[in-house]
Amino acid sequence: MRLGDDRDLGRDEPDALIGTQIGPLTLVRRLTEGGMGSVYLAEHAELHTQQAVKVLSPHITQNEVLVRRFVNEVRGAALLRHRNLLRAHEIGRLPNGSWFMVFDYVDGQSLGRFIRSHTGPIPLPIVVHVVSEIANGLHAAHAHKIVHRDLKPDNALMVALEGDPHHMVVLDLGVAMLGDDPWSAPRARSGVVIGTPAYMSAEQLRGDQVTAASDIFALGVIAYQMSTGGWFPYQHGESRTGYCELAATELYHRQMTEPAIDPRKHCSRLGSAWASALLAAVSADLDVRPARRARARAQPGRRADQHRTDRRPRDRAQLRARADRRRRGRRSGPRAPACARFRPTTWHRATSSAPSSAPAGWPRCSPGR
Repeated sequence: MRLGDDRDLGRDEPDALIGTQIGPLTLVRRLTEGGMGSVYLAEHAELHTQQAVKVLSPHITQNEVLVRRFVNEVRGAALLRHRNLLRAHEIGRLPNGSWFMVFDYVDGQSLGRFIRSHTGPIPLPIVVHVVSEIANGLHAAHAHKIVHRDLKPDNALMVALEGDPHHMVVLDLGVAMLGDDPWSAPRARSGVVIGTPAYMSAEQLRGDQVTAASDIFALGVIAYQMSTGGWFPYQHGESRTGYCELAATELYHRQMTEPAIDPRKHCSRLGSAWASALLAAVSADLDVRPARRARARAQPGRRADQHRTDRRPRDRAQLRARADRRRRGRRSGPRAPACARFRPTTWHRATSSAPSSAPAGWPRCSPGR
């Protein structure tokens, strides 16, 4: 379990670390518990502010590889300063030898819980906004040569911020791959492929070098789930739980031998452009997947299903043809004023926020009316 998941942890159970002092911070309550350790709520003695403290389990501390992964999480979070990423402040060791990290306390629910709370497809404007928020965070990480490698709904926290009820914060860089770190080899020297198989790309499942393209694949799976009511792109007749329990070899075989299921089979009202973008994002073919960048500025005033999904021309002939079309368009008459060319959307008026961003190669979309 990770920060933002709202399951009951039995807060009345005794915990030896409650009351522990870490500088001016005092651990007051356990928030979450996972395979690598626990997260506690801490209060500052003088400022009366709240922070979150992640403490590595004592038995994990003895494992050099897992400790290195934990340190990677702090290093990655400390490098990044972005509104869609969790910020780390400090790292150290407790008197009992356990490692800890201090980071911002964010109160919200996991994206996984939000998806499970809907019995059907989530409205497209919300999907576009959520995916864009996560993509912004990934772009910041990729710019620092950091690949998340374990992106999934339970690793993204939804909070209310500045009038936006669906602001997203990406969590858990504990298995992140730092660009020049030899410890960040695909199998992390442990002999085990790192990540959650249901959200892993084919190249990650087979243990190849992981790049930003794998994060785009995971983000595509999240967008596919939100758009279809929880379905996975390669899910057949099994339940969602059954699909998540499939062996990594079976998931890899499906990606390599069959195309992803058209999302319109689960939600017929999806536009063709958005459906094509989802299928491209979860494709096993890296030439099809939009993996060049994790962020592209959205264009206001147009709906997600009204945008072209063609990619940038690759040869000079295509570039010349596109330039000729643009020149002919300019000669056809004067352009309308900017205020007439762009129509502000209901979403932007309601939130007073800047247009969202989405992975390059996806439709440049705005939620629209």
